[in-house]
Amino acid sequence: MINHYTLIIGSQKCGTTSLFNYLAQHPQIAPSSRKETNFFANDEDWERSLAWYQSLWQWDPEVHRTALEASPLYTFSQSTSAKATRRIASVDAQFKFIFIMRDPIEKIDSARYQGYYQGWLKPSETDEVPPRLIESAQYAKQLDEYAQQFGKDSLLLLRLSVLKHEPQACLQQVCNFLELQPHQFAALEKIHNARNSYREDTPWRKLSQISLLKSAADLVPDRYKNHLRQLLSQPGRSKKDEVPALTEAQRRSIQQALRPDLQRLRQEYGVDIFEWDIGWSE
Repeated sequence: MINHYTLIIGSQKCGTTSLFNYLAQHPQIAPSSRKETNFFANDEDWERSLAWYQSLWQWDPEVHRTALEASPLYTFSQSTSAKATRRIASVDAQFKFIFIMRDPIEKIDSARYQGYYQGWLKPSETDEVPPRLIESAQYAKQLDEYAQQFGKDSLLLLRLSVLKHEPQACLQQVCNFLELQPHQFAALEKIHNARNSYREDTPWRKLSQISLLKSAADLVPDRYKNHLRQLLSQPGRSKKDEVPALTEAQRRSIQQALRPDLQRLRQEYGVDIFEWDIGWSE
């Protein structure tokens, strides 16, 4: 019976896959067999029962201190956050949460590329920044449900820039937060789930649409799937046109829309926001 979980709850497009794979190296951490379980936010998975959820780990109570998963869906919207926190609170176990952030404009731009190549963001929508992408970068709003339900002490807030430039120090901060032994992590120069992995015009995406292969993929550990994804995620010769870059007017609009949330992120959650392109200085 697993009694301690660590959930990487977001944010999307902010390095959750890399963080998950780095932490999976720690001998006291048991990684889930699939990175994104979505158990507490997806109704179909929730109905599979807690026993099914726990079966996603090869848990050894003599070795492991915490069970790790990473599901950015847990902070996708206010409704999914409320649903996820309510369900998590119903489980008789200890939970800690990790939330990683990046420059919100970079995050929104990354989401624009993903949406364009996956088809849920139409070319006409690249002229205006859809409200749902603005909401996806409202970090304080995403954190509120967890802070209210479990307390701020249960949350570790990280910045992607620190993970990229000071990875050992960043991961040691996680170890301290989880009360784990220090560990020397390896292969930290590798970026997991790079931009092209979500394009529709790559061999990886085409293979992933085959039902039989999709079912079989659930049985393959994420570390092997991630390696294969990297190899097969280069776009073909008939790639789509590139997504138009954000204009200065769009950047200013995003900055203004995010300002109240960023102010709360700094004041209520203590996040240093001034390394980001947010349009005003300290």
